[in-house]
Amino acid sequence: MELLRHVAFAGGEWVIWVLAALSVLAVAVALERAFVFWREGVLSPRQIAVAEARLRSAGGAPVLPPFMARRLFTEGLGEAAAGRIRDRLDLERRLVILGTLGALAPFVGLFGTVLGIIRAFRDLAQVGAGHPEIVMQGIAEALIATALGILVAVVSLTCYNLLNRRIKEAFAEAERLELLHGRALDRGR
Repeated sequence: MELLRHVAFAGGEWVIWVLAALSVLAVAVALERAFVFWREGVLSPRQIAVAEARLRSAGGAPVLPPFMARRLFTEGLGEAAAGRIRDRLDLERRLVILGTLGALAPFVGLFGTVLGIIRAFRDLAQVGAGHPEIVMQGIAEALIATALGILVAVVSLTCYNLLNRRIKEAFAEAERLELLHGRALDRGR
């Protein structure tokens, strides 16, 4: 019970530091995933349109997203689907961190706010009602935790949704290009 009292009266300042660390983690994961997308050659919609136009043009030259081309040309059409599952898992790695941070950060911020308000009321009880600035200062500090929690959630969920959407688009387009490539090969026989 004494430990709970100590944590409650400590205020929410330590929660702000936790949220700051979580925001750094969210940005690091988002940047790392963006680098993986770039390294693996996940094409943009414009690049996919160019690849599709080349496949439909004379000869149907096989221009596929690099992450698909590796599987297709080393394993063949039959094994490309299994490789695609591995590729998807590789691209989705660590996205759960962003989703979890986005879901939990507002609650962590709210916890910091509650702790800050508890501390503000304790301070008010110690100095008396003649000093409202003590309560106002404590509540202002407490609300910083809420704001930071919301900010971490917004950044995390935005990155999570953008990256997830990009993965879905990339694999849908890769499958479509794979079908076009198969048709081009059939025409060439």
